[in-house]
Amino acid sequence: MFKISYRTIGPAGALLLQLSLAAPARAQLPPPPTNATGLQQIMFSAVANMCVNALDNHTFTSAQTNDLHDQCHAIAGANLINGVGSAAPDTALGALQQVSGNQITTQGSLTTRVSTGQFANIAGRLDALRFGSGVAPLQGVTAQNTGFGGSFGSGTQAFSFDRASLESTREGYSQPVTLQSASSPYGGSLIRTGYGSDGGGDGSYRVAQAGSPSGTSSGGGESGGVQNPWGVFLQGSYNSGRHDQTDNEDPFDFHAVSVTAGVDYNFGDAILGVSVGHDNFDAGIRASGTTVSGGSTRIKSTSGSVYGAWFGPAWYFNGIFNYGSLKSDQSREVKYSATYPAGFDPQSIPGATDQCTATSCTVTVDRLLTGNPGGNAFAVGATAGYQYAAFGWDVSPSLSLNYRRVKFDSFSETDPNLANDGLALSFGERTIESLRSILGVQVSKPISVSFGVVSPVVRVEWNHEFRTGVRSISAHYEFDPSCVNGVCDSNFALPTDTPASNYGVAGAGVIVTLAGRVQAFVFDEAQFGYSNYHSNSVTLGVRGQL
Repeated sequence: MFKISYRTIGPAGALLLQLSLAAPARAQLPPPPTNATGLQQIMFSAVANMCVNALDNHTFTSAQTNDLHDQCHAIAGANLINGVGSAAPDTALGALQQVSGNQITTQGSLTTRVSTGQFANIAGRLDALRFGSGVAPLQGVTAQNTGFGGSFGSGTQAFSFDRASLESTREGYSQPVTLQSASSPYGGSLIRTGYGSDGGGDGSYRVAQAGSPSGTSSGGGESGGVQNPWGVFLQGSYNSGRHDQTDNEDPFDFHAVSVTAGVDYNFGDAILGVSVGHDNFDAGIRASGTTVSGGSTRIKSTSGSVYGAWFGPAWYFNGIFNYGSLKSDQSREVKYSATYPAGFDPQSIPGATDQCTATSCTVTVDRLLTGNPGGNAFAVGATAGYQYAAFGWDVSPSLSLNYRRVKFDSFSETDPNLANDGLALSFGERTIESLRSILGVQVSKPISVSFGVVSPVVRVEWNHEFRTGVRSISAHYEFDPSCVNGVCDSNFALPTDTPASNYGVAGAGVIVTLAGRVQAFVFDEAQFGYSNYHSNSVTLGVRGQL
C-alpha cells in the first residue's frame, strides 16, 4: 500500500488515495459535495469513478489519456479539498460543469424549431391562400366618367364590402350581388375568384368589380377569375430570442432564418403543393460566472415538404409533411482553475499542467472543443378550422396536432488548438420527440382600398406538449482507457430541462391582395408563458399565379 502523509494531503485526499490504491475490487466512491447541483453531482461521480477505477496505478503512452488523468485528479481533489461530505468551493463546482459538455443541450432547443420554421412558413402560405379565396381584386378594372364633372381615373377601385351580401353568396346564391363602389356612383358586381368550382354554391367569396354607366360589369361578369391553377410563393421568417440559465442548461441567445419556396396547384376547393426550405439557426452561449465560459451552436437544415388544404364554405382542413437533413457545428470553451492538496495525485506530471507549492497544486485550463454531428428531422401536422362572420369580422377557431422527431448521430469532440487535450467527450446518438396540440383563434377583416384588399389578422394560440418526459444525453470521455464497446467508467447521462407542458403564442399581421392575384403578407408573433425561454418571430411572404 502506497503511504503518504495524511497531514500533507488532508482527509479527502487520503480517502481517495486509499480507494485508488486498494486492490483489486472496485472502490466505493466518496459522495459529491453537499452544495453541488444535480448536474455537478453526476459529473463528480463520473470523474471520480474514472480516476479511481480507470486511470490510477496505470501507465499510458497516450498524451491525451495522461492529460485526462491529470485533469481528473485536479477536479476531484478540488471538490474534496474541504473534506468528504462538505461543501466545495465555487471554482471547483464550476470545473465540474465546465467539463460536462452540457452546451450540447442547445441542440434540443434549436432543432425542434427547424421544423417549426418550415411549418410556420407553409402555414402562412395556406392562410394566404384561404384569404385569397375570400377576396381578390381584378386587374384592368377602369372607372367610368360619372358625368358629374369629374373622372375617377383608372386602376382598381375601392368598394364598400357588405358582409351580409358576401355571406349570402356563400350560401348558394348564384346571382351577382350589386355593391356600392366607394368611389363611383355606379354599382359593381361580385364575381367568382379562382378558388371556387364552377357551381354557384361552391362557398367561395366573390370580389367586387367596378360597374359601368350601363350597369354592366367592366370585367365581363364571371370571366375574371384566375385561369391558371398553378401558384408559386417565396416566404421567409426571422426568429430571435434567449434561453436563461438553469441548473442543467447554459444561457444562450439565438437567431434563426428560415426560407421556403414552393409551387402548388388549385383544384377549386383544394390545394396541393410542394416546397423546399432552408433553415439556419445560430446560438451564442453566454459566459456566466465559473460554470459557463461560452460557446456556440449552429444548425443548418435543408428539407422538402408536401402540403395540402381543403377550403369549404365554413370548414377548412390542411396538412403538412416535412423531412430534411441536419448539419451542425458545436463548440464550447472550457475554462477553469482547480486547486487541490499537494500530493493528492502522486502520478501527476510536474510542469505539464500542475503548478505546485509545498501545500497545494493548481491546474489552469483554457481550451476549445468542437464537434460536427449530422442528423435528420421529420415532422407532420394537421389542422382543422371553422370560419364564420361576426360583427363584420371573420373569426376562425382551429385545432392542430403536430409531431416532430429529430435525430442526431453520435460524435466525438476534438481540440483544434491542443493535440494532447484529454477532455474531449463522446456523445451517443440522441432522438428528440415532440407531440404538440395547438388550439388557436384567428380574427381578420378584409378592407377594400384603392390598390387592392388589406386584411389585418390577429391570432392567439395555446400550445400543449404531450412529450414532457426528462430527456438525457449519454456521454463519456473519449480517452477513457476503460471503454469497451461504449461501456466506460466515465459513462454519464446529461440531464436536460423538462419541456414546458403549456405555453402561448400571440401575433398580428396583415395580408395585402393586389391586382393579378398577387399577395404579400407580414406577421409578427411572440411566445409567452414558457419558463426560461423567450422568442419572437417575423414572417414575410409573397405569392402569385403563373
